[in-house]
Amino acid sequence: MPDRYFTIERLLAWVIMQDGQYSLRGMTDDNPIKITWRLAELKIKARKEGKKVPTLRAALRKIEYQCRTGRIVAKGIRGNSEGASHGEREVILPNAWLDLQFNVLTLNIESKPERAPVVFWHAVFKGDEIERALSSPRGVHKAAMANPMPVVKAKRGARPKYDWEDAELHLRGRLDEKGDFEDVDQVESWSRQADAEKLTANYLSRNGAEPPSESVVRNRVVSMVARWRAGRAQAKAGKSR
Repeated sequence: MPDRYFTIERLLAWVIMQDGQYSLRGMTDDNPIKITWRLAELKIKARKEGKKVPTLRAALRKIEYQCRTGRIVAKGIRGNSEGASHGEREVILPNAWLDLQFNVLTLNIESKPERAPVVFWHAVFKGDEIERALSSPRGVHKAAMANPMPVVKAKRGARPKYDWEDAELHLRGRLDEKGDFEDVDQVESWSRQADAEKLTANYLSRNGAEPPSESVVRNRVVSMVARWRAGRAQAKAGKSR
């Protein structure tokens, strides 16, 4: 199927679960973009299956590498931080990825901080590596996503006590599902910031770990929610253009 395209959420499911078949779940000809799971749920499932789960940032870097080497082709609508233009999706050439990266929070493709600002919205991906992975018996092609990144030795430091990136992904999933807790006519269980703080603290301590202090969680949640609201505002602005 040479014209089959995948969203970034589907490619991340592939990397996280190390199984290409997860990229196909819920996909139909009528709605190829629809997904029936959340990335945070897949990460929990992968850990239960004993898999070494990469951080979201590391998973995105793997996909960036495949795009930069031309094994995966990306297409997106060029725009800016305020929203997408009315143009058609354009192919993002491999050498362009030297100046581009994924935004970990919005999953859009955008220029690196030191480059001229540009954002590619609503990106989709295809490539022979994806098709080979999805058609192989185990759903994973060794030359594809398994270990595409070159090994770079770095200084060892203390391992972060909490995976805040993962926690933010979980909170964003709940916000996407239920909406802003400040929305009018919200349900009682999701009507104040304290509900978001409780959700985040419980998620961070789900494996028996001691949760962070209330003040730390509160400060983190304020920033997380602000980023989610900013992303929602940009998406609305893009649709209205």
